[in-house]
Amino acid sequence: MDKFMIGESVQIKQGFQMAGYLGIIVKYFEKNHTYLIRFSPDQELLFPEKAFEVKRS
Repeated sequence: MDKFMIGESVQIKQGFQMAGYLGIIVKYFEKNHTYLIRFSPDQELLFPEKAFEVKRS
């Protein structure tokens, strides 16, 4: 079961690639428990759930 929801805004934690960047979760992959996060219209990267936290305004 996924811990985060599609469409949530997240911030990448320190110690991970793209630390400090804000993105939006666009897909969850149950097989390897990773999330596809979109940073811009042409940039998306996969991250494990420990690499980011929900960013609330």
